[in-house]
Amino acid sequence: MHAWLSTYDHNLPLIDVIADPAADPVAVRLAALSLQVGLDSGFIQAEAVADAVSQLWMEEENGVSDAHSEGRRDLARLLESADDYVIGLYRCVGPLPIAAAATLLHAHARIMRDRADMIGMLRAATA
Repeated sequence: MHAWLSTYDHNLPLIDVIADPAADPVAVRLAALSLQVGLDSGFIQAEAVADAVSQLWMEEENGVSDAHSEGRRDLARLLESADDYVIGLYRCVGPLPIAAAATLLHAHARIMRDRADMIGMLRAATA
């Protein structure tokens, strides 16, 4: 068991999404984009994009259509200082309706969190 745990591939949660024939094509693109990012940084960045897009969704739901709304400013600030990974996440969901984009990004952030959490458990188990 110790040998198996020490060779665990932390990308398995992402690979599962990619290999799932029933997976949403955008979810597959998000997973593929995330294969090479760090565990903690990948989760933190995915969550930041999900939160920014969710803020836009909340504004839309509340009838806020101001081009300079807080959500739009926050997203613009995030993207201005973003690396290729964050920009890639946003581009994957950009063409979607805002509710679908937020939902997919939050699901992806959960996968990224689980991916990072699993490594901590494996390290503890193999110590």
